[in-house]
Amino acid sequence: MDTKEITSIEYGTQEWFLNRAKESLIKVNESEWDFSDSALFWTDEVVKKYEDAQTIEQDNYKKHVTDKETIYLKRITPSLISRLPKKINYIDLGPGTENKQDYFIDEIKYQNKELTYTPVDINNRIVDAVSLHVSKKDIDVFPVHSSFEDMEQFIKDKTTPRFISLGLTFLNFKIDDIIEIFRGSLNNGGMAFINTQPREKVKDLEELKKAYSSAHVIEMYNQKLKLIGLEIEENTGTIEVTDEVKIYFNVKNPTEKAAELGIKSGDRIFVFQSMRYPIEILKSKLEGQFDCEYFDTDEEYLAVLLTSKK
Repeated sequence: MDTKEITSIEYGTQEWFLNRAKESLIKVNESEWDFSDSALFWTDEVVKKYEDAQTIEQDNYKKHVTDKETIYLKRITPSLISRLPKKINYIDLGPGTENKQDYFIDEIKYQNKELTYTPVDINNRIVDAVSLHVSKKDIDVFPVHSSFEDMEQFIKDKTTPRFISLGLTFLNFKIDDIIEIFRGSLNNGGMAFINTQPREKVKDLEELKKAYSSAHVIEMYNQKLKLIGLEIEENTGTIEVTDEVKIYFNVKNPTEKAAELGIKSGDRIFVFQSMRYPIEILKSKLEGQFDCEYFDTDEEYLAVLLTSKK
């Protein structure tokens, strides 16, 4: 997406989200739209619902995604950190609300490696909160309030080897888009980390689909749809979660604002993805551009450490 027209507006403001929503709504064919831009997911209203989805014990998202990922990350962290250089700039893409970066930071310090911390997020609230939290660990923090594709212009340290980390947010993107971001930001000696849940490792697809249709997650979709004048309610339209974990909004009766954008009754809007890419596709895409080391365990996840091909 061309961001030149909207980067003069302060990142993460309501005006920024409304402008980006208009630019990101793409008509695919007569009755289908692509509105999957994941940056639009992180308004202040969505962040609050995301916090609830990750912290409320009975929430299906916490049970089937957050908790399982946490167990996996704790298991692989010592081995992962041992691969990193002695001095790094830890660039945390989308740090979220659960302070999962602490697993890496604590292990980096335990292994006597030096680090600075650079959180990158479109939501200022997230950047400020994680910056305050990490600074209490006596670590220099250099927050970046930006989209991932624009972050490089705001990162001042160009020389310290980077550890660019992207957790399950990786699943919200097309793989080629993430590859482009990594290729533009991996510096000499740097490494990139992604966490994914390959389709073959999903033990219960129906439970996973329930996780992405829990009440708090539904409200996250709802807040995004409001940017184009829609809302999840019986008369307006309904949510559909596919086996690929793609989320669609099936329009029944568009509002006046949505109709002005060209949306009509019967249209299908691709709202969001948390794609469970098959291992073969992951390897084909990633290994074409990077040297890859995989961290495979009995858990449902598969992390990959990427370095530039020599």
